[in-house]
Amino acid sequence: MNYQNEKYLFDELKQFEPGNPSSLFPRSVINRMILNGMIKSEKEAERTLEKWVKKNIYEYGVSMDLGWLTPEYKDKEFDNIRIKD
Repeated sequence: MNYQNEKYLFDELKQFEPGNPSSLFPRSVINRMILNGMIKSEKEAERTLEKWVKKNIYEYGVSMDLGWLTPEYKDKEFDNIRIKD
């Protein structure tokens, strides 16, 4: 995923609050990115989320696209934590 799309995903996930029904789930953000032509498939986003999981930036329970940013990264700016492949 390119820098702009990765930043967009991160910034959108910063707003997600687990347990808040009005919060936009990561799955919805990914679907919006596909509909807007930002990415071609959910696999693109899943690869980014996998990378973030390995770096303890993101965690999930049952499904990767229903996770959340870890508390350590929730309030950080993307440019300060950009993870290279």
